[in-house]
Amino acid sequence: MQRATLFLVVAAGVALSLVGTTQAAETSGSAELLSKENVVDAAGQGGSWTPAAVGQPLSVHDRLRTGEDSRAAVRMTDLSVLRMDELTTIEITPPSTASDKPGLNVKDGATYFFSREKSREMRIETPAANGAMRGTEFVVRVAANGSTTLTMLDGEVELSNPQGSVVVTSGEQAKVDVGGAPRKTAVLEATNIIQWCLYYPGVLDLKELGLRGKNTSTAAYEEGDLLAALKAYQGSGSKIYHAGLLLAVGRVDKARRLLDSASSRTPGRQALLTLIAAVTLRPRPDSNPPQTASDWIAESYYLQSQANLPAALEAAKRATEIDPAFGFAWTRVAELQFSFGRVPQAKAALEKGIKFSPRNPAAHALLGFLFAAENKIDRAKGAFENAMAIDGALGNAWLGRGLCLIRQGKDEEGRRDLQVAAALEPNRAFFHSYLGKAFSNNGDE
Repeated sequence: MQRATLFLVVAAGVALSLVGTTQAAETSGSAELLSKENVVDAAGQGGSWTPAAVGQPLSVHDRLRTGEDSRAAVRMTDLSVLRMDELTTIEITPPSTASDKPGLNVKDGATYFFSREKSREMRIETPAANGAMRGTEFVVRVAANGSTTLTMLDGEVELSNPQGSVVVTSGEQAKVDVGGAPRKTAVLEATNIIQWCLYYPGVLDLKELGLRGKNTSTAAYEEGDLLAALKAYQGSGSKIYHAGLLLAVGRVDKARRLLDSASSRTPGRQALLTLIAAVTLRPRPDSNPPQTASDWIAESYYLQSQANLPAALEAAKRATEIDPAFGFAWTRVAELQFSFGRVPQAKAALEKGIKFSPRNPAAHALLGFLFAAENKIDRAKGAFENAMAIDGALGNAWLGRGLCLIRQGKDEEGRRDLQVAAALEPNRAFFHSYLGKAFSNNGDE
């Protein structure tokens, strides 16, 4: 597939989504922090913890940690991508031999590893066991007592300690306690295992919650910046609003507890439950017909997950009719109009989306695709980078910039961005498909 064709095909289908560097020497620049959501700290060998910055290089013996309700993404030198869940600490370890690459010591928390590179063996250390990874996609979770669970989604690992070893292959899971031998266990559904990685867009209309213009957090939310809203949140107020902020960083477990504790008639509750069902591709919980703008925009995402795009568009339009100043809803309409190739209608809706929510990263990403469709590639890249600056975990932004780079003949750099997009939103087969096409364009099947 030619570069231009690859770009235009994905641009036409961008709304079908829910939601040039040189490789450094492994001993001096073994990784780079790609994105941070909420609290992320870094420390050098023997050094103290300081706030980490996006783009910060990480060397051997450097450590990285995430705070509560926080996530991070790290790119290793072989271009593999590591996602970090909340309350996770890792250390980059030296390679075992000159031909190996640096490894990872997962001290606690959960990590998701994704790669499509022809990589060398990578070693993972935890308090309970070590693993020689020959895999391309796996999850490691370390409990507070050091107990380790490894789920191999694609690939193979030999998990071992002085008490024994076990080989874990695609679709298998193993658990090992400190001082115990590794053993295979039953595998849960993959979506449950990586649920904390998934991306949840904003759907709550704060007018319905009586929170419009209340404080710094809600002001940031109305502008479209959910991460800034979470950072400014003071821990009091609406359970539903708090649940919506938690979803922005993948904390479905905590959000569900808040939703379960709220009355079924609480405004916004049904919308968030419908959104969770849409993102996780689960049956929707029993609910009443949509009534509010929040309900209708969540219904739009759910209908899209059921491959009913015409109805999804009508649902999004209904949300804008109920609240004409609802920025998230206008951007949603624009995405769906663009998916049908209706560029003028998409532009008109997006103009309103940006007017009411100027820091919605999804709006800036869509603006990038609109620029790209007009062959304004530099402006498109700028729009995608604006989206990344607001929320670096938005896969559409990485996808769009990657396709722009491919369009400019920078295939290798573009493929790197596509690989990040696939790692940021692992439930999106759409991203994996275009990553595969990018590999094919490079002559690598």
